[in-house]
Amino acid sequence: MLPPREEALNYQPTWAQVQGPSRDGAQPVTLVMALEGEPSDSHAAMIAAHVEVLEAWTAIGEEVLATTATDAPERRAVGFALLMFASELASVLGSPALSPAMAPKARRSAAEAIVAATLRAGGCLAGAVMEHQALLA
Repeated sequence: MLPPREEALNYQPTWAQVQGPSRDGAQPVTLVMALEGEPSDSHAAMIAAHVEVLEAWTAIGEEVLATTATDAPERRAVGFALLMFASELASVLGSPALSPAMAPKARRSAAEAIVAATLRAGGCLAGAVMEHQALLA
């Protein structure tokens, strides 16, 4: 799910679902779709993996915010990646069918990762918001 650091801005984080014996046919899916295709006893580990990757992408967002201008295209790419990947996790936390047995500590960790990612996404997308507002004016 996490590309090499030097290629991070070229790829968005995603889950892949393999169909058949070869990995060549892997299709990108959301966390919800990935969880629905797996037994419930593997959900906690998958959610924890999602949180770990989201935290790594949040660090990428912090780095992009610190090193690029408000209108830099890198910011938009990272901002949307953070927003989408965080929203996947939020949808799982809000689903009684997918996260009913999550430990309170794991749920809190996931919620904190969502908040941090959303804050970085907002910073990264500030230029896009200003551009949108200028179009409306």
